[in-house]
Amino acid sequence: MNFSPELDVRLSQRQSSIKNVLYITLGLNLLVLETKFSLGLATGSLSLLADALHSFSDSASNILGLIAMRLANPQPDWDHPYGHSKFESLGALGIAGFLIVAGVEILGSAVKRLFFWG
Repeated sequence: MNFSPELDVRLSQRQSSIKNVLYITLGLNLLVLETKFSLGLATGSLSLLADALHSFSDSASNILGLIAMRLANPQPDWDHPYGHSKFESLGALGIAGFLIVAGVEILGSAVKRLFFWG
């Protein structure tokens, strides 16, 4: 199964655009993570620390997205006649897992602070 040359170019440009956005977002997320974590530790603010955890999960999601994009080559090869696009779906599933873990951690911290640290 071969794609037309025009489609090959469009798919390559799409992949490149997505990777650029993920790299830029990763850099910004790491900057925000560092700021929130530092201020959260300095002030003892659970809200800032929870938000830093969320920024960490966003950064991890960006990294997972970059890995998935690298593996999700849309071009077919001899053992994948329809390409490798399922890696993109697996990456999205992994990102959902990161968000669930972050949500559970934030909820646990809030419950502890609310009921045990007064």
